[in-house]
Amino acid sequence: MRSVYSVGGAGMARSAISFVTAITTLLSISSASLLDTGGNIVGVVAEKLNALKIARATGDIPENINFAIKTGALRDFLDNSVVPYRTAETKSEIKTAEITAAARA
Repeated sequence: MRSVYSVGGAGMARSAISFVTAITTLLSISSASLLDTGGNIVGVVAEKLNALKIARATGDIPENINFAIKTGALRDFLDNSVVPYRTAETKSEIKTAEITAAARA
């Protein structure tokens, strides 16, 4: 399982609402939940870096660079929209296959 490695990124100011991830995503996976090792949502994938645009500008092809919205911003949005939700603490690490099965359920 990959992890978050930055709270800022290429051409992106440090942000309290977003972070950069090094996870593999599909082009169409924007708005997918980003889960921690306990299966809890820690963000929502918002955008994938345009690798072709960066390659043209730098001559290098970046891989697996995505931007996600932090849960704090998500909670603010849900609170302002009066949408109920639950919070949880990560109690223990679970296997990736178990997290995947629970997320699909």
